[in-house]
Amino acid sequence: MSSNYKAGEFYIESMAIVTQSGEVVDIRRMVAVFNLHESIYDMFTYGDVALVDTQNLLMRFQFTGQEYIRISLRQKEGLEEKSDRDDSIDKTFRISSTKNIQRIGQNTQTYVLGFHDPRLTQVEKTRLSKVFMGSYSAMALGVMTETIKLKPEETDFWADTLPANHQFIAPDWTVKDCISHFVRNANTSSDAPFRNSCFFFQTLNGGFRFQDIASMYQREHPVVWNTTPKNDDLESMERNINSSRGLNTQIIEIHRPSSFNTLEGIRKGLYSSILRCWNPITQQIEEHKHDIGETFKRDGHMHEAPIHLDAPEITLSATDALGSADQGYSETEAEPALNKSFDAVVKHVDTSIHQFGNATDINTEEPFLGEKFTDSGVLERNALLQLLQQNIYTVVIPFRTDLSVGTVVRLDIHEPETAKVDGIKDKLNDNRYLVTALKITGIPQDNTGVLTMDCVREGIAKKLQMSIAE
Repeated sequence: MSSNYKAGEFYIESMAIVTQSGEVVDIRRMVAVFNLHESIYDMFTYGDVALVDTQNLLMRFQFTGQEYIRISLRQKEGLEEKSDRDDSIDKTFRISSTKNIQRIGQNTQTYVLGFHDPRLTQVEKTRLSKVFMGSYSAMALGVMTETIKLKPEETDFWADTLPANHQFIAPDWTVKDCISHFVRNANTSSDAPFRNSCFFFQTLNGGFRFQDIASMYQREHPVVWNTTPKNDDLESMERNINSSRGLNTQIIEIHRPSSFNTLEGIRKGLYSSILRCWNPITQQIEEHKHDIGETFKRDGHMHEAPIHLDAPEITLSATDALGSADQGYSETEAEPALNKSFDAVVKHVDTSIHQFGNATDINTEEPFLGEKFTDSGVLERNALLQLLQQNIYTVVIPFRTDLSVGTVVRLDIHEPETAKVDGIKDKLNDNRYLVTALKITGIPQDNTGVLTMDCVREGIAKKLQMSIAE
């Protein structure tokens, strides 16, 4: 048996810099620590490596940000077993920065090399002035195929969005701006849990995804993580350390940056908002309202709504006796419920009717749709983005390469109570969380590391019941 069998072990198959001249420099023995990042909010993966350099690579190869670094990693499965290619990381990044250069002694210096997917440079600097037609997801795929030569095998998921007859004129925007526009406005269905809920991102162990939130909720990792200590006895050593009860299923650390922020939710339109669209043909303002209560009535959500819906907001005066048994509320003290306070956030837009075509009748079907607002989609997307910032857990687990963002994980997190009549389980929590961002940290000298992930709960597992005293 291997005596160094421990949680978070990994294999480095390649960690090398390719210089401008094409020379390959193996840096495995020079790397003190490395970090790799992916997020549903980022189009491309990125990372950094901290080097202890006794060879003065910066001067020898005249680093200018034109160099590349290949990182190939596999998680350990069992005794001398590695993960397969689909669950491993093999990426080539472009080095984009050198930071924190420090001299240690006469012949040694330390510094950090930052890097990103090479194609990020292309989408940041390439501009487009052209006409696109089709669905927003098809437009995005077309742009990526033409500008960065995206291949079909580099996509893990690509949603079909509706309608398919959009027309968009790129006004000298960068590719990144165009993609962002397509993502913000793409909608898979009017019955989706949230309209306009697509994200475009790249994963470390796979490819690119143009994915809606509903399909993310259906993508679930089979392993359950918990805080129970794992033993590296003979039985566990024969087991895949990434499977159930394996060494890599322990939660090392839990941090909860945010549980809820009602005031911020009101300010940012999480609970309710209104879209006022100016119609240039009818010369009228059309209104579309977002009500999170109505949104959560649709199928496909991971949880129930995170707040008391339709309950009046009670405003207490300074003279009220808080906590008294006979305390009551008059109707004059009640404000509209959070999901009915539409004027808290108001968005004004101009909608385009018959922007393309030569129809002479307003009722004529439009061959191509411009920037047309027919529902509360833009408001629901904004609400979703705010919701994903409300109930966050930052969880540290042993290093592994088979996880990606846009995946639901199960975290058996115990509550802080030590004893309770009906148990310490939180009945409002079903232990399901969506991974929105992750960072892989590794120490090559030990061949061990950790994975830090941001996990969110959409809401609660069970509806809350609330009564207001009369």
